[in-house]
Amino acid sequence: MTDLGLAVSVPADASSAETRHPAMRSASAERSTEFAALYDATFRELSGYCAALLQDDHLAADVAQEAFVRLYSRWRTVRQPRGFLFVAATNIIRDEWRRRGRARTFLDASGPLVAEAAPASDLTALDDAILRLPKREREVVVLHLIADLPLAEVARLTHTPLGTTKRRLFDARRRLRHDWTDET
Repeated sequence: MTDLGLAVSVPADASSAETRHPAMRSASAERSTEFAALYDATFRELSGYCAALLQDDHLAADVAQEAFVRLYSRWRTVRQPRGFLFVAATNIIRDEWRRRGRARTFLDASGPLVAEAAPASDLTALDDAILRLPKREREVVVLHLIADLPLAEVARLTHTPLGTTKRRLFDARRRLRHDWTDET
């Protein structure tokens, strides 16, 4: 009976390849042991080599793992596994560099994402001025002027009457105008 509930009849003389050829089992186990020993002995060095080239420890570990995966898929035919690992890792790193170069070229060619932006110093000064506002006024400024919500919606979100919201916005604008003219 199988896991699916099917009855399977196997002739008594049929046996697995491992039973017929015990050398196959030991050769496979021996190869796995050799691969594990190579992994233990080489991974740290290979990962360090990749990190030196990529300047990124996490990506370097991924590249080293990928090199070991490629080696494992060709384990029977590779004569110099250590050399194969370093060549495979170098090729993967070159692919990464090419990918980064294409991305950089695309970003350079696409130009700025925003047509006009305020100078960074002005933006920082405005952010600082908004952050210095009292919490109630800051909420109204952010919701109305930055999130572009109507005053009635701001009043509903802050649980205050519309008149109070308008007053807080008036006070916040006055403070910002005063702070802004003092700083510039």
